Amino acid sequence: MYLINQSDYDEELDNAMHTLWNSNHSMEKVDAHKKQHILRSILQPQKVVPIVQKNGYSWYRTGFAAAAVILLISFVYFFFSYNAIDPQKVLAQHDIPAGTNCATLTLADGSTIDLNAAQTGRIANGEQVSITKTSDGQLIYNIKARTTQTTKLAYNTLTTPKGGQYQVNLPDGTRVWLNSASSLRFPEHFGPAERRVELSGQGYFEVAHNKAMPFKVVSNLQEVEVLGTHFDVSSYPDDRLMKTTLLQGSVKVSLYGKKRETVLLKPGQQSVLTTSGTMKVSLADVEQAIGWKEGDFVFHSAPLDQIMKELGRWYDIEVNIANGVDRNQTYSGSISRSKPLSAVLIMLKSSSNIKFNIKNRVVSISPE
Repeated sequence: MYLINQSDYDEELDNAMHTLWNSNHSMEKVDAHKKQHILRSILQPQKVVPIVQKNGYSWYRTGFAAAAVILLISFVYFFFSYNAIDPQKVLAQHDIPAGTNCATLTLADGSTIDLNAAQTGRIANGEQVSITKTSDGQLIYNIKARTTQTTKLAYNTLTTPKGGQYQVNLPDGTRVWLNSASSLRFPEHFGPAERRVELSGQGYFEVAHNKAMPFKVVSNLQEVEVLGTHFDVSSYPDDRLMKTTLLQGSVKVSLYGKKRETVLLKPGQQSVLTTSGTMKVSLADVEQAIGWKEGDFVFHSAPLDQIMKELGRWYDIEVNIANGVDRNQTYSGSISRSKPLSAVLIMLKSSSNIKFNIKNRVVSISPE
């Protein structure tokens, strides 16, 4: 380190260090005092063997000085990089953006429309109904002709992928918000006796009131019947529980099968149906049930396994949970669904002893 301590090279060292501080973002969190302390430790005079002057002295001396400068820069760079590793930045390197308004509409003739690519305006025009896409990502069905008892119903299906959501205004004026990895099958126009739709996944319904025509939502093992109300149905095929949460009005939830059990929900109540066919009614956590429709993830003592299912659908990711991680560990908190995946994982990590790794849309969870 003899050459580094020579004042002839102070300017070169100063320029090199200045470049290093400004080019390495990991230095931003290191205060100036600490930087100077480390530098003084590196530059502290050492006992050295003097260099014997020979022909070409200037060339050798300059070469050794350059090598020393490079060695110093490398040491300081790796020192600060190692000590300033930020787990948030590590996750952000392979981050995944939030989902968007995207869906596919399948018409009665089997043709499909990619709603993400379709232009704003009228996208389909039939004899009895026209379909319009709005600029804010909604489908609106407008009836041209009323149906009769003999009119054959033509069905459309709205499907959202993982990482997608969409809103549709049905022919009767009912509004439906469809969550990710879900589908809604409905007629282009409702018959004279009832309004019937089929749901897979999760949807929030604001049903237009019509006392003469009940509105029915069929999903897996249950049927929900209403006249006009606001409610949420969560019925994903890979969930053990099917939940119906009522916000306004009243709904009748019926269980399919040999034992056709029926319950009547009041506002603020939730029915929970298991895959084994048992149903119970309890007070609902409304904020958590419809947080997705309001644009948020809301977790109130939610188990890790369920949380990761929700994240998997919205961010279109696969999740691997290693042995040793408690899948039933509960978490509480809320965060906007518009945030990238890393923001949600950092929130979970802040209150747990697990770590996350993102690679190729696969999130691996392991003990810390």
